[in-house]
Amino acid sequence: MIKVKVYQINGDDERELIREETINDQGLVRSVVNYEDYSPTYITTEYDEKGQIIKEIEEQDGVELSRTEVIYNEDGTAINNKHFISGELFEEHVVDIFDGGKTERSIQYGEEISRMAESKDGTQSVREYFNNGVLDEKHILTFDKASNTEDIQVLATDDKLLSNRKIVYNDEGYVTLYQERSESDQIIVSEESEYKNGLLISELKKDFYSNDHYKITYGYDDNGNNVSIEVRTLSDKLLQFKKMEYDDQNRLIHESGLMHGEDLTLDYEYENLN
Repeated sequence: MIKVKVYQINGDDERELIREETINDQGLVRSVVNYEDYSPTYITTEYDEKGQIIKEIEEQDGVELSRTEVIYNEDGTAINNKHFISGELFEEHVVDIFDGGKTERSIQYGEEISRMAESKDGTQSVREYFNNGVLDEKHILTFDKASNTEDIQVLATDDKLLSNRKIVYNDEGYVTLYQERSESDQIIVSEESEYKNGLLISELKKDFYSNDHYKITYGYDDNGNNVSIEVRTLSDKLLQFKKMEYDDQNRLIHESGLMHGEDLTLDYEYENLN
């Protein structure tokens, strides 16, 4: 077991402990103490033998704030996810998988608020999305194995075309292109990702809804540790950046940069509890 202490470095170089994490020998976070709130919050996590989360509890001042409980099938798919607030069941997500498709339902306080029903036939799937029991949208998905491309038609309840989406995967299964076009074939959203040796090295994001366009680049050391992130406009103006340092065990020990308009400087310390 390892305890990780995270310190925030303020403008006068004063170190403030903001978080503690306990990590087991499998590298899974077993507990977190967050000191940034008015009173510390405690999060404890339980895992099954596959390392999947089965229960997570958040507490403050000895009172349970929230709890999540998850059940998986033999394939490792989460088929039941319950979220409690102050000890009361707030929302449940239920997945029913069967030959030729599946259904996913979200239930709040015993009432179904949304449902997705999927039917599959070879390389094509049809997904119907319901809100409060009323059909809202229908998606027709077609996958082309030769090009690793998935095309999605988004239809209204009257089968009128709303948009077309395209998702392209590389040979490793990572998404390299996501694109959405309007019914008049105008690009609405475009996201391009580039990988090298299995590592994400750049993302180009264009959102024509909000006219928000930017590029993210990622840098790595010889051990594959992410050492830098930069977010720039398409005219190369720097918006955000972060730099990371690691010890000889490839553990993160320092972060610094500008994220979301705020300066960021964090130190990480490790203590062996075994």
